[in-house]
Amino acid sequence: MALEQLLTSLTNDADTAIAHLLRAARAEVEVMRAAAATERRQRQDAAVAQTRRALEAGLEEDIVEASREASRAVLRVREALLARILARARACLATRHEDAGAAAMALVREAASYLGEAPATLRCAAAMLSALEPVARELGLECVTDDTVGPGSILATADGRLSVDATLEQHLLRTWPDEAIRIGARLEALR
Repeated sequence: MALEQLLTSLTNDADTAIAHLLRAARAEVEVMRAAAATERRQRQDAAVAQTRRALEAGLEEDIVEASREASRAVLRVREALLARILARARACLATRHEDAGAAAMALVREAASYLGEAPATLRCAAAMLSALEPVARELGLECVTDDTVGPGSILATADGRLSVDATLEQHLLRTWPDEAIRIGARLEALR
């Protein structure tokens, strides 16, 4: 019986040692699983954070580009609107001979100041002649009728060296940059 008890004792001891090793191995496996899970979560969190940063950077770039495109679109629309306003003003001026008298006279005086004392001619449409003839006489300019000249006149020295376009359309074109800025400011105020 002592052998049997010894075997039983050894078996029990072995079973106990095996159970202890098994518990220790299971505990170690659980620690390894927990560490692996933690490492996996950290890698996932890092990947998510990296993806989020990339998306945010891409989003920021998209926002900047969208803002630039919107600004370009506004500028294109403003440019088209200003071009339409200028075209409408030019079309209106092209036929307004009878209404252009006072403005055309002021332009003649200004243009004549560039000619100095040299003999000069004033070319204007027949419809403008009655309005411009008095100022032309006063300035010593010879009047020539030319129906190709729009509202206003063109002054030229007799020798042809200097010519000054004193038409309302040319005046509009000279002053257009400042006018466009003023119109643009008014448009901006409407936004």
